[in-house]
Amino acid sequence: MQRKIKHIPRVNSGEGKDGDETVIVKQPRQQQTDNEVDAALQRLTELARRQQQEIERQRAQAARAPNQGTGGGNQRDVAQQAEELARKLERLARQSSRRELQEAANRLQQAADAMRRSAASGGERRLTESAKALGELNNARRLLDKNRKGRLQRDFRDLQSRVADMRAAQQRIESEVDRPGAGGQGDRERLERLMGRKDELAEQIDEVESQIDRMARGSRGTQMKASRGLQEAAEWIRDSKLSDKVRYSKGVVQERNSGYARRFEEGISDDLERLDSMVASAAEGMQVSEQDQLASALEDTRQLVERLESFAQRLQQAQDARQLGREFQQRIRDAEKLRDRLAERGVQVADLELVIGAMRDFEAQFEGSLRGLDDLRREVIDGLKLFEFWLHRITDAASGRRPQLAGSDEVPESYREMVEEYYRALAAEPGRPR
Repeated sequence: MQRKIKHIPRVNSGEGKDGDETVIVKQPRQQQTDNEVDAALQRLTELARRQQQEIERQRAQAARAPNQGTGGGNQRDVAQQAEELARKLERLARQSSRRELQEAANRLQQAADAMRRSAASGGERRLTESAKALGELNNARRLLDKNRKGRLQRDFRDLQSRVADMRAAQQRIESEVDRPGAGGQGDRERLERLMGRKDELAEQIDEVESQIDRMARGSRGTQMKASRGLQEAAEWIRDSKLSDKVRYSKGVVQERNSGYARRFEEGISDDLERLDSMVASAAEGMQVSEQDQLASALEDTRQLVERLESFAQRLQQAQDARQLGREFQQRIRDAEKLRDRLAERGVQVADLELVIGAMRDFEAQFEGSLRGLDDLRREVIDGLKLFEFWLHRITDAASGRRPQLAGSDEVPESYREMVEEYYRALAAEPGRPR
C-alpha cells in the first residue's frame, strides 16, 4: 500500500526540476558570502577588543594627567581599519541584498567617525567619543551575529526541504518497485531508470550528511541544543549506513524477489522519515538567547527615539496634523509592544511605563499645534533616551544574572549627565540616519 508523506516546500534553496527528478543546485557564491561575513565578524571582534583597550588606556592617562593631550594615533589606526571593514560589508550587502550587512557597515562608519573625533579631542570629550565608537562596534557585531543566526534558520529550511525531497524520491522508487513488470525491453529500461534514481538518492544522502556536519560545527558556539541535535542526526546517518543501504537495494530489486524488495524499500522510507524527524527536532532546538532578545529590544528602543525626534521636528514645521496624530498613535503602540516584550523577560519596565503615560497625555491634548512640545521632549523623548541608556548597559554587561532596571528616581544625577553627553555625541555625529 502506498504511504503518504508530508511535503515541505523548498524555500530559497536554489533548486530546479528536471522532469520527475529533483536537481539540487549548489550555491557557491552564497557559501563564499557566508565565509566572508564570518571573517568580518572575527575582525570586528578584534577591533572591539582594541577599542576597549584604548578606552582603558585613555582612562589611565586621564587619571595621571587630566589636562594632558594625546596624539590619537591609535584611534586613527583603528578608525582606518573600521572603514576598510565597512567598505567590505557594503560590497557584500550589494552582492547578497542583505539589509543587516549594510546596517552593520553604517554602524562601522559611525564608529570610525567617532574614533577620529576622539583622536582630535581631549579630556572627557575624548573618552565620550571613544565610548561611542565602542558602542557602535558592538552594535555592528550584534547585526552580524543576527545575520549568522538568520543564516542558520535559512540552512535549516533548505535542509528540511532536501530531506522532504529525498522522501518524495523514495516514495516514487517504492511505487516503481511495487509495480509489476511486463517483461521485455520496456521492463529493462524501467529497471535502468530505477537504478539511476537510487544512485541519485544515495548521493543526496551523502550530501545531506555533509551539510548537517557543517551546520553542527557552525552552530556549536551559539546554538548548542540545535548543534547537538544536528550532530546526532549526522551520526545516525553514518551508523545506519543509509546511503549504503540505498545502493545495496539496487541488487535487491534486481533479484526480483518482490516481497523482500518491498520490505527493504519500506525500511529505507522509514529511515528517511526518522531522519526528517531528527532534523525537525534539531530545528526546534534553536533558541534566541536572553542577550539577543535584549539587543533586539535595544535596537527597537533606539529606532523609537529617532522616530519621536523626527515627529517633534515635523510638528515644529507645522505638517499635516491628522497624519501626525495617526503616526503618534503608532508610536504609542510601538512603545507598548516593547514594554510587553521586556516584561515577559522579567525586566522591570517602570521607567518605560512613565514614558508611555506621558505619550498618552500628549495624545489626549494633541491638536497639531506646538502645545505640549516641551513636555514631549522632556517627558517622552528624554525619558526614552534614559531608558535606552540603561538597556544599553544591561545588554553590554552580558552577565548571567536576570537584568533589572532601576526606577528613574534611583538614577544618580551624574548618570543623567552621562546620558546627556552620550546623546550630544550622537547628535553631533554627521550623517546620522533618522
